[in-house]
Amino acid sequence: MARNSDMPSSVIAFAWLLVGLTAPCSGADLLAHDPTFFTLIDKNAVLQTIAHSDVSFAHEAPVWIPATNELFFVSNRLQASNQSVSDPSQPQHIQMSKLNLGTKAVTAFHSNPDILMANGAIRISEDEIVVCSQGLGAVGGSLIQLNIRTLTSKKLVDTYNYLPFNSPNDVVYSSHYHGYFFTDPNYGFAQGFRNPSVLPPSVYFFNPTTGLVKALITTGIAKPNGLVLSLDSKVLYVTDSGFFTGATTDPGVPRVIYQYEVSINGQDGSPDVKNGKVFAEVAVGIADGIKLDVLGNVWTGEGDGVSVYSPAGKRLGQILLPGGAANLAFVNPRSLVMLAETNIFLINLLVDGSYPPLPPI
Repeated sequence: MARNSDMPSSVIAFAWLLVGLTAPCSGADLLAHDPTFFTLIDKNAVLQTIAHSDVSFAHEAPVWIPATNELFFVSNRLQASNQSVSDPSQPQHIQMSKLNLGTKAVTAFHSNPDILMANGAIRISEDEIVVCSQGLGAVGGSLIQLNIRTLTSKKLVDTYNYLPFNSPNDVVYSSHYHGYFFTDPNYGFAQGFRNPSVLPPSVYFFNPTTGLVKALITTGIAKPNGLVLSLDSKVLYVTDSGFFTGATTDPGVPRVIYQYEVSINGQDGSPDVKNGKVFAEVAVGIADGIKLDVLGNVWTGEGDGVSVYSPAGKRLGQILLPGGAANLAFVNPRSLVMLAETNIFLINLLVDGSYPPLPPI
């Protein structure tokens, strides 16, 4: 419905997952703030529920694997019997899964070695992804390279100036700067599964060839969460989810998406970041996951669904979803998958998603 507004290590089946092979469909609840929105998505687009569970099985790290037409993703924090967290003082875990977009079958798996409290992820080759490990207890967070065929994993980086990361949340690769940008808020400690933080919530850059780890943003942002680079690699967008402290909310923290100017450092070729400013304010909840289409429009998962912003920061429209969307990914390439905790939705688009170049092999 369209509306307008003036404003093999271990692979297991989900015993607790309720997945229908024939996905229920309905007219999408679309809210246009600008006529441009309906050049990106058909006003009569159909919203498909392609997977469902009784618990928060679909929260973060959606990565499309074209070779197998699978979607990698991870759950929200779970406890015993894969139930949603009710007591943060008790052991917590996060489940990694794959959804076959053809058959709609979902399988859960563990890597070897295991990735601790997996969160954001990005594809780096036909069979490998890099996953944000948030750490657990005294073990700090890190970036982990995971082979999704063999399920073997290896650590890429876990410290800055010999100090452990907090809980890396999201990651992107830049061929322009030859390395990874990633966020590191302190959600692990705030949510009861990590020791107290040593480093401030920050955005980092890591060059896997030289080993350089560079702090790009260390102040002025409460909890850096999702991030993405503009098509020309000159702007870095970062969502700030500090409104959500971990167990409660803080009305004093702005619910915004920031943008920063990015340029190449003349000495070592690493990125320099400056002139941060508000790109857009979020109306409901927080902005979490963030992606770009090939026109440079910004798509974000928010408290009431998915919002689409022009490169100038104007909200063009929304795909409204009950309970909102934590993260999203372009697939096939003119479809959008949205992770909404207990549901995974898919909708077809009129624009291609942007897929950053993969790292050199």
